Amino acid sequence: MAMLLAIIILWLACLSAFLGSEQQQLLTTRLSKKLSLTIFIVLVLASWLLFCGVYSGVIAALLVLSLVMVMWLTIIFVLGHLSIKLIPFALVGSLISAALVQLGGL
Repeated sequence: MAMLLAIIILWLACLSAFLGSEQQQLLTTRLSKKLSLTIFIVLVLASWLLFCGVYSGVIAALLVLSLVMVMWLTIIFVLGHLSIKLIPFALVGSLISAALVQLGGL
């Protein structure tokens, strides 16, 4: 259960960092850089702490780093090809991330 919560928190962290970008088109006005990066850092640390319950600290940090890179690439590629609203995009991303955990991908 901690893995499931950690990966959903990490997805929301990556999405919040993207919402602070000037290139995002999910919101009419982007989030402020300070707010989006603060949310990102807090959620990444929370996710890392949850992963530390399963893995050692170094392995959890490497897992968080690799997942952040994959999630950011996914956000950029999907939104570059599809026109989708924020709430459905966030929910589908959370469900795919949760399915990855439940199917044993992590």
